Amino acid sequence: MTPPGSAKARRRVLLVDDEPMLLQALARLLRRTFDVSVSSAPAAAIEDLRTGTFDAVVCDLVMPGLSGVQVLAAARRYSPHTARVLLTGGIVSDALPSPAEHAEIHRVLQKPVSLDELTAVLRELIAAGGTRGEAP
Repeated sequence: MTPPGSAKARRRVLLVDDEPMLLQALARLLRRTFDVSVSSAPAAAIEDLRTGTFDAVVCDLVMPGLSGVQVLAAARRYSPHTARVLLTGGIVSDALPSPAEHAEIHRVLQKPVSLDELTAVLRELIAAGGTRGEAP
């Protein structure tokens, strides 16, 4: 494995989704470009954020227990420079974040998202050091 400080180090991404098949499929595809950790439970993802180091977090919006916005708030708290991407699916207008919650999110993408689009967004946000992208 390449040391984290080297030019060839792969960026670490935490992928959070409560749909196991989608989570594993997306993780398998993203592993072509990134080191990917997965979590199917929001509380476990927050623990991963508290104890690990990630360059980006990609999180589903609607999950049982805690929302994706709450998970991304934890990412901001534990690792403020981590790029935060929220995935939304279906008609979720009631679940979309309020303007006060926008600071927790760097980009919102609608499911289904293409691998190319997600990879491009992650590369862009990681290169920018997690700076805020387009508002949701």
